[in-house]
Amino acid sequence: MHYDLVIYSANRSRGGILKKILELSNIKALLFNKVIDVKDSVYANEPEIVILDISQSLDTEINFLINLVQNLKKSFVLVLGMSSGINRFYEIDLHNRLFVLEKFDPDHLVLKIKDLFSSLKTKDTGTSGDMLEADLKKFLKLG
Repeated sequence: MHYDLVIYSANRSRGGILKKILELSNIKALLFNKVIDVKDSVYANEPEIVILDISQSLDTEINFLINLVQNLKKSFVLVLGMSSGINRFYEIDLHNRLFVLEKFDPDHLVLKIKDLFSSLKTKDTGTSGDMLEADLKKFLKLG
């Protein structure tokens, strides 16, 4: 099953709370507590948004997640966690698709996710409008 949003959290309680908060805002998400599981899911079906809660992740898990993030082609990535591990994500260049949030602020997080989904829909609409215009020009033999 395809999910537009995937969550990784080593902390099962915190991950469950995050997923429940999103569900209460009508945002469906798939939650993983192991890095290997999130990797398999993300590579099999790259979601629109990936949330990485690294608050209780080990250094080896953070290294694994950094590698995962660097290989994503189109997903937005939101990283949550403590400054000690989160600082390592600032070095990654994802062309304005990486957002680092040091505080676990559910309201801010939900607003950010809705904003990202909205920008994706706007981008998709623009693309389909361009295709419609191109098809119309071809049909009318104008271009």
